[in-house]
Amino acid sequence: MNLKKIFFLPLMVITFVVGFNSCAQMYDNTQEVSYEDAGQLMDFQYATVIDVSNVRIKDPGTGAMIGAVLGAVIGSFVGEGKANTLATMTGGLTGAYLGYKSDTANAQQITIEFDDGTQKALVVKGTEFRPGDRVRLIYRNGKIVRVEKVSRR
Repeated sequence: MNLKKIFFLPLMVITFVVGFNSCAQMYDNTQEVSYEDAGQLMDFQYATVIDVSNVRIKDPGTGAMIGAVLGAVIGSFVGEGKANTLATMTGGLTGAYLGYKSDTANAQQITIEFDDGTQKALVVKGTEFRPGDRVRLIYRNGKIVRVEKVSRR
């Protein structure tokens, strides 16, 4: 079996995952709401963003593990003998990398000042906040569910 066939299937998988991930990025500005939030009364507070740092939320390992298994399984269908072993290893490594990358998220650590002067810091998914933004923190049972930009009042 020639080298082109060994890398053809992993290349197709990479192309699919990168394309799928790019399409998913189009909806970054849409607020995600969990199923448990629907129909629940939640408390909220207003605050002003006073500082922003860009951070990345790391994959806890789940995405990399699932990607490695899927990549190795797909790679195992390619070639025979040593070529099959190489394709399986390449598929596993490629899958692990893509799984890690797809399960990693851009985020911000924002420092906020509540209306009573209290300051707190928290990490939020996305990169939409800037110093001076007015925000509403929605929380339930002491845990922040969502942080949304609001108009100045």
